[in-house]
Amino acid sequence: MTRRKIEDFINNILVTQFEIDAGIIKSSASLRSDLKLVDSDISDIAMDLEDEYNIGIPEVEEDRWRTVKNIVDYIETKIK
Repeated sequence: MTRRKIEDFINNILVTQFEIDAGIIKSSASLRSDLKLVDSDISDIAMDLEDEYNIGIPEVEEDRWRTVKNIVDYIETKIK
């Protein structure tokens, strides 16, 4: 799985489930301040990632995610 495919999957979640404009989704985008996500939204993203990549994501890891890049980095390490 390439990093780009992980990014595309996450971006698709952000656009389709949370109706975020694709133009503002950057790897450095803050989940909370730039994308206006709340904790429950981030948990929903984690559940989608768990299903897609057949992994478990502890809640403590979700709490560490601040940017889109943080999520991509985490998933990349879990599926290698």
